[in-house]
Formats: sequence, C-alpha cells, structure tokens
Amino acid sequence: METIAIIGFGEVGGIFSRDLRAAGVARIAAFDLAFADAESPQSRASREQGAAICASAAEAASQADLVISSVTAGAALDAARAAVEGLRHKPFFLDVNSVSPDTKREAAAVVEQAGGATSRPR
Repeated sequence: METIAIIGFGEVGGIFSRDLRAAGVARIAAFDLAFADAESPQSRASREQGAAICASAAEAASQADLVISSVTAGAALDAARAAVEGLRHKPFFLDVNSVSPDTKREAAAVVEQAGGATSRPR
C-alpha cells in the first residue's frame, strides 16, 4: 500500500501513524477536526510524524489505498459520511471505533454505497 489515510488523529490515530511509518508506509494522509487549530496536539503530532494534513476526511480518503477511521465512538458514522466523496476509487475502509453492531453496519453501508470496500459480510 502506497498511501494510508487516518481519519481521527488522536491517541489511536497517532499510534497507527507511528507504527505504520515504522513498518515502512511512505505516505500517510490525515484528517482530524482538531486540525482547524494549527497548535492542537493532533496538528503537532501529525507534523512530527510527517503525515500530510488534509482539509477534509474526503481529501484524505481520496489519496489512500486504505482508510483507517479512528475517531471517537460518537463520531464514527459522521466520519464515514464525511469520507464519502473520497471513496470512488474503492479503497478499503477500516473502522476501528468501538460502536454498536448496528452503527458498524450503517457506516459500512455508507462506505460501500460510495464505492469503498469493507469486510462486512454480505
């Protein structure tokens, strides 16, 4: 995989970014609502790790072979919806959020309808 997008660059997203870099992933595109503040912990962490800061979830997703959603549980469905415009090239969408099975299915349906791939059983 050439590029991985991380939506939600808090503690979990930052760990994914760090470990993916260590594993040899060359490019990480990132989006977090906190990027609106250039001095937020999320903004600083993404710069320190060399992740490309994107203006939206869709922009980050549009550059990636794999999209990792690591937002808070309450934002999981919104994050999937925000990425929709960036999923037309059919990247794999990995939602690592701790949400109910119904929310997971709803988010997977949003991703699949937009062209993204999930591991949801058909």
